[in-house]
Amino acid sequence: MSDNPQDAFTHPAGQLSLSGISRSKRSMDHRDILTETARILTERGKGYDKGSENSFPRAAQIASLKLNRDVTPYEVAIILESVKDARRATDPGNFDSHVDGVAYRAFAAEYVDDYLLRKL
Repeated sequence: MSDNPQDAFTHPAGQLSLSGISRSKRSMDHRDILTETARILTERGKGYDKGSENSFPRAAQIASLKLNRDVTPYEVAIILESVKDARRATDPGNFDSHVDGVAYRAFAAEYVDDYLLRKL
């Protein structure tokens, strides 16, 4: 294993050395990612206004004021997903970035109908 601490990261399934010497971590199954995303959304949602994550409309209103243009909840979700994409590009082994990226994509899908109706 490399002596450089930046060559390894901690993953829920174990330790992985990017130098390829230590492979005690198994890859996360796509079902594990989806299950963990649902679990985290449920857990985090309990701490918000109405028992579920509902920050996207409010974030869109705040962004609309700051940018002096209409910003939709769909666009907020796409922007936040893009932040996770950028983080994944520099640290593809970061489990949180994968899970949060899936969550933001799910929120984008939730708000897409309203977004498309505004475009008519």
